[in-house]
Amino acid sequence: MYPAISTEDLLNIPIALPQESTRQKITEKVRASRKAREQSKQLLEIAKTGVERAIETDEATATIWINQQLEALGVKLT
Repeated sequence: MYPAISTEDLLNIPIALPQESTRQKITEKVRASRKAREQSKQLLEIAKTGVERAIETDEATATIWINQQLEALGVKLT
């Protein structure tokens, strides 16, 4: 039943390569996406820890800590 297509047929499927400029744009977008994903993970951890700190201590202390973490990452709140 599987595979539905033989390995030989699969290897003979023609694949067009885009121009170098297009490949570079794709590469840049993939890198930017990975960077954004990593930053989102960091921001989520900061938010979770900030909430824990607000519960354990007080909101003002947690806010100061969150702002310090954001500044260290170079994130500006608008």
